[in-house]
Amino acid sequence: MRETFTARPLPGIADESKRLTHLFEAPPAGAPIPERITALCNSAEFGYSELELLTVLRGMPCFACLHKTPRSVPQVAGTP
Repeated sequence: MRETFTARPLPGIADESKRLTHLFEAPPAGAPIPERITALCNSAEFGYSELELLTVLRGMPCFACLHKTPRSVPQVAGTP
């Protein structure tokens, strides 16, 4: 999996209650930037100009995106 970044819709793009913080895969270095990008949850798609890029996790997270986040800690046998 490529590097990820967090972002949420800018105010006015979505209702305040739907401004979830999503995870997105970063485009490969040197690749053209697509017009639209889909969150890891596959239920949110935005143009880059519609997103507030976040350097720290803020706001309500999208739990479906979090569930699809790669683990950074190796799993131990017998644990979820």
